[in-house]
Amino acid sequence: MAEINVMTRCRLASAVAIGMAALVVITVLEPSTPAQASGNTPVDYAAEAFSDPWDYNNLEDQVLADDGPMRSATNASLSGGQLHFDMAQPGYFHPLWGGYPGSIIHGRDGAGAPIDASRYNRIAFRMNATAEVPAGIRWYTCLEISDACQGGFNFFTKPGWHTYDFALTAINEANLTTPWAGNILSLRVALSPSAPTHFDVDWMQVYPAGGTFGEAVGPVPQIDEPDVTGGADYATIVRNGDGWDFAEATDIHRLDNVRGSVVNGMFVGTNASPATNDPAIGLRLARAFNGSDFRRVTVDYSYDGPFGLEDKPNGGTNARLIWRIAGTPLTKNGADLQNSDDIVTYPNQRSFTVDLATATPADITDPNQNGPRVGWAGQTIEMLRFDPNEDRGERSFRVDRVKVADLDAGATSFTIEWHDNSFADATTAELFIDTDRAGFNGTQIASGIPVKAGRNAFTWTPSPGTNGTWFIYVVHRRNGQVGRAYSGGPVRIGGITSPSEYQFGAVVDGPASQAGWIAGGPKALALRPSTGKRTAARVSS
Repeated sequence: MAEINVMTRCRLASAVAIGMAALVVITVLEPSTPAQASGNTPVDYAAEAFSDPWDYNNLEDQVLADDGPMRSATNASLSGGQLHFDMAQPGYFHPLWGGYPGSIIHGRDGAGAPIDASRYNRIAFRMNATAEVPAGIRWYTCLEISDACQGGFNFFTKPGWHTYDFALTAINEANLTTPWAGNILSLRVALSPSAPTHFDVDWMQVYPAGGTFGEAVGPVPQIDEPDVTGGADYATIVRNGDGWDFAEATDIHRLDNVRGSVVNGMFVGTNASPATNDPAIGLRLARAFNGSDFRRVTVDYSYDGPFGLEDKPNGGTNARLIWRIAGTPLTKNGADLQNSDDIVTYPNQRSFTVDLATATPADITDPNQNGPRVGWAGQTIEMLRFDPNEDRGERSFRVDRVKVADLDAGATSFTIEWHDNSFADATTAELFIDTDRAGFNGTQIASGIPVKAGRNAFTWTPSPGTNGTWFIYVVHRRNGQVGRAYSGGPVRIGGITSPSEYQFGAVVDGPASQAGWIAGGPKALALRPSTGKRTAARVSS
């Protein structure tokens, strides 16, 4: 183990943007020297929050978008269980990206899954660099990525492969004063090369003092049911088993500003005239439905070309959902339509789920829409369309599935299913219910369950009076380590639990000809500079 005093390299401080004013000591460990677990310690943050450690073995481990989540990174890729990229000037990557202000938080956005600084207070990672480079760890307690909520410290990368292990303590110099405390929404690794440099990252962990870091992080449970996408699917129910899976063209009611067709079980399209930046896919509904019943919208979607949020060709990689509430008079300016706020989509993230039943309409609708912001919950929805992007160029894309679902539900019981992503012998499970998806402070409903490889199941039969909506979490224990995971979505006990119990409205397919169909946007990109929302130029602090 070597101790490196960064102050001995202060000659480079004036040449980089991240500053090197304070003393930082780097503990550099070789990968074969893991820390030792002590007591009943949890595993790392990513394993707990996403049931998936940052081992770079799948596409969701790093957002490959050089417009906020990354900066100045070229040739970025995920392959061979590693993150790879090049940099020739100061830049960064975010292991945890908080999300864009003014957009709908979804997926692994840090605003929806913040790091609890009281539980996790160290960071370790294994990285290769082709040169010594000034670097820093940064964290943010707000989405704006501003100095007012920024903390961190500085270090130097060493050439070659090394494992770095740090306490997460701010150095309290200018612009780095926010302590590691409370909810951390974004976590950044800043790098300031002065010449072309190649980097590889093998794994990264945010873990508790006394915990273990390295390839094996302990038990990593994942709950399969209930899940984030919900249960009963509207289209499958009302269209006699024919969900919006794009196995046939009849899933689509109409297309606007799109040329394309259904191919091999998906819609394959390209932005087209007359308004290239307004592609819209109208879904064939059959019957109007209650937005409180069917509220979780999942879209399996991917696109070609680069990520970008500017209002120009190769920009506009934000999607929207557009809907009409039954009884709303048609208009020519789109004031009859409800517009979701921006849903930022990333090139290597192939699906997103959003919950449209928010407490207030302002939480889900665009503040710039032409009509009143009525929202989704409690409304009868008679038209629904998916706008895949707002790119002014001819961007190609694919839509594989749209699911509009109720919560997972059971009448008097529900079968919880889960597995362990790092299965090993001698694991036992405990199950809990909670009113929210935070804190791991719920009520135990089962314990001492032997965990086997593959899926495990437990049928929860609540006691009388337990009807309501609950999040489930599971705790796995193995060799003094604890792995915890919440369900992606809640389960409802009681209420509607069978397809035959849903009540649907009038027969509708959306008007065949409708002046306001496309006018519902604000189609000038909502995240561009004129609106004051986050742009590429303003996240590069």
